[in-house]
Amino acid sequence: MKKNILVLNSYYDKNPFLIDFIRVLEAGAYNFFLFSSPAGLIDSFCEYKWGYKKIYLGPKIESKLDLCKFNLLYFPLFFVHFFVLLINKYKYKFETIICLNWNEKLIYSPLAKLFGIKMVWLERPDINYRTYPSQLLKFYKFFSKDVKIITTIDKSKIQLKSLGFNDENIFVIHPAIKVKKEAKHQDSIFEELAKKERPKFKQKYFTLGVVTDYEYPNQIESLLHVIKICQTMIPNIQLIIVGDGESKKQVAWTAKKMEIDNLTWFVGWQSNLKKWLDSFDIYITSAEIVKLMDIKLLLKVMSYELPVVSFKDIGYNNFIYENETGLMSELGDSEMLAQNILKLYNNKLLITKFGRQGRELVLEKFDIEKQAKKFEEIL
Repeated sequence: MKKNILVLNSYYDKNPFLIDFIRVLEAGAYNFFLFSSPAGLIDSFCEYKWGYKKIYLGPKIESKLDLCKFNLLYFPLFFVHFFVLLINKYKYKFETIICLNWNEKLIYSPLAKLFGIKMVWLERPDINYRTYPSQLLKFYKFFSKDVKIITTIDKSKIQLKSLGFNDENIFVIHPAIKVKKEAKHQDSIFEELAKKERPKFKQKYFTLGVVTDYEYPNQIESLLHVIKICQTMIPNIQLIIVGDGESKKQVAWTAKKMEIDNLTWFVGWQSNLKKWLDSFDIYITSAEIVKLMDIKLLLKVMSYELPVVSFKDIGYNNFIYENETGLMSELGDSEMLAQNILKLYNNKLLITKFGRQGRELVLEKFDIEKQAKKFEEIL
């Protein structure tokens, strides 16, 4: 008989980390049900025909004012959800509850203890706990005593430990992907496009690639400065930026002002992302604060044997091994980033080595089936 797991969510974004694991575990010994207020995760549960209900879990907590609203609503919400859990506990026989956001963690953790249900918290990699109100952190720490906490990167675990959370209750389970057998696609969509757009195209470009939603335009503009620095030493350098966002026009205008718009391609979002990744010689990350989608994209990039140039101390250290699968620069240091790009340009064997070792690392450590077993042990 399958075990029933309840997922509670008041966070507005989708959670690819959880969805990927549910897809694997649903095929085995588990059924998952979702109670959520925002639509993001509901859409995914609906797509895969998993059970869900829309339910109110309180206001989004992002400021002291939001926290005051939540405090006022806490006891009414607590009693409402006491009966919600009482009814559904016996209807579905839930053995474990997974909480994704602050609201449900604070409401349901004491309820789970009361009903004898195992409680698991999932922590997002982009949370900086020190920026949250101290009162909220005190509640968070108090209710964490009887739960298992899953973080996706070591940086989150270190941060929680530094705030006094119990180390024995914190587990690191990394995001993972299902790795396809083929690493490279033979056709390069960029080569074909370049030949059509530029008849004088004779030599293969040395192509830097970025996939971005332009959430951090300063990072992209910093990369434009790197192109400016490198163009005299790498005459065939080229930057392809895949993605759309509010700051796209601003960044394109900056490239024009810097007179490198002829070296920069803004291709918008592409449904066939793999063909564009096959056009890159190096992949450069563009996030300043790492999110789950960034990690999933990085693993996909590495599985296609692309060497990665990224930044230190932002959360990628679990996935990019310095001088083994890529190179790391200081955030905001254009000179250091340029030096790393030049290092790879001048050593094509290093590009091949990093790419091959990156794919091997994903196969060894970040395969979805292997990580799902770790997740199952906690459930």
